[in-house]
Amino acid sequence: MLILLAIIGWAVALVAISMAWHARRRNHRLLHAIYALDAGWEEQAATAWSETLDQLPFSTAQRLVRHLQQDRTVQIQREQQEARLAALLEAISSPLCFLDTKGSILLYNLAFKRFVRPTDGALQGKDLAELLPSYPLDRAITEALRQNRVVEREELTFGVAPGRRFHARLAPVAQAGLLVLLEDRTEKLQWDQIRADFIGNVSHELHAPITSIRGFVETLLDGAMADPQTARRFLAIVDRERLSQLIDDFLDLSRLESGASAPSLEEVDLSLLLTEQVELFQPIFERNGLQVQLSCDEAPIVETDPALVTQVLRNLLDNAVKYTPKGGMIRIGWKQEGDRLGISVQDNGPGIPSEDIPRIFERFYRVDKSHSRLSGGTGLGLAIAKHAAEQLHGEVSVESTLGLGSTFTLWLPKEGVNVR
Repeated sequence: MLILLAIIGWAVALVAISMAWHARRRNHRLLHAIYALDAGWEEQAATAWSETLDQLPFSTAQRLVRHLQQDRTVQIQREQQEARLAALLEAISSPLCFLDTKGSILLYNLAFKRFVRPTDGALQGKDLAELLPSYPLDRAITEALRQNRVVEREELTFGVAPGRRFHARLAPVAQAGLLVLLEDRTEKLQWDQIRADFIGNVSHELHAPITSIRGFVETLLDGAMADPQTARRFLAIVDRERLSQLIDDFLDLSRLESGASAPSLEEVDLSLLLTEQVELFQPIFERNGLQVQLSCDEAPIVETDPALVTQVLRNLLDNAVKYTPKGGMIRIGWKQEGDRLGISVQDNGPGIPSEDIPRIFERFYRVDKSHSRLSGGTGLGLAIAKHAAEQLHGEVSVESTLGLGSTFTLWLPKEGVNVR
C-alpha cells in the first residue's frame, strides 16, 4: 500500500513538472510571437503563434499587438506633452503655478519654488493661500474660479519678498483649475514714479525762472525802461536767473546718459587737477565763509578723462558749498582702497537721512527742498556726477551722518586709470 502511494505521488509530481515545463515553453513562444509581430516580422510571428495557440486565430495576436502599440504611442505622446509643459514652465522666469478648483497646487515652475521657499521642499497639494497669505490674492482666486474669467491684481505684497510689489494674473483653464502668474513690477513702478517726478520737477523748475523773467519784462515795458538805473538792475537780475544753467545741466545730463562719446584718456596729474579746482572755487568759499582743507600730497599721475573727472569734482564741490554752514569746513583729498582710487569731498553740513541716500542721485531729488532752492541749485548736479563717473567705469558713493556731515567719493578702477 505504501509503495502504491509513493508511485502515485511520484506520478503526480512528474505530471506537474511536465505541465510547468510546457507552460513555460508555451509562454516563451507566445512572447516570441508578440515581439516578432511588434517588430513587423509577420511570418515568424505567425509560425510562433501556430506552435503556441493554434486553437486561436492569428488575428487575435494582431489585435493584441495593435492595442499594445496604441497604448505605448499614447504613453509616449503623454510623456512628450509633459516634457514640453515642463520646459515651458521653466522658460518663464516669473513665479508660475497651476491650482486645482480648490486652490491647491498641482504644477509649478522653479521660479515659483524659489519664490515661496518651502521649508520641507514639497509644494504639490499645498494650499496657495497658506504659502502666500494675501487677502487680495485670495479674493482674486475665488473670483476667477467662480466667474470663470481672467482676473488681475496690481501691487500685491508678500511676506516672502518684503519691499517688492507684484502684478498677479489668474486665468481659468477649461474648468480644470487656475493658472497663476506673479510678475515683479517693483522696478517698473519705481521708474514710473521717477518719470512722473521728473516731468513735474522740470515743469516747476522752468516755471519759476520764466515767471520771474516775464515779470521783469512786463515791468520794463510798463515804463521802467525810462529809468536807466532801474532797467539795468532788472536786466542784471534777469541775467542771473538760473534758466541758462538749468538748460546747460539738462544738455550735460542728456549727453552723459546717451553715452554718445567715449572718454578721452590722457595723463593727468591728480594733485594739479585738485589744486586748480580748489583755486577756482576759492572766491565761492570765501563768499560763503567756508574753510577748505586740501590734502593731495603724493597724489598719483593717472590716465583718465580730465574733463569728466573735473565735471564730477565741480558738482561735488558745489553740493558741499550749498550744504556747509557758514564757518564750516570742506575737506578734499584722495585715497586708495584695494583696486580702486578715490577722490573725496567731505563737508560738515546737516547730513543726509538714511532713507534719502538711495535717491539722492536721481534728477531733481532734494533732501531739503527749501534750502536747495534758496541756494540756487538746479537739482541735477549729483545726477550729472553719477553719470560722468559711470562714463569713467567708476561710481560715486556717499557716507553721511545726521548732524555731522557727508562725504562724497568718486571711485575709479585702477585698471581704468593706470595709477603711476
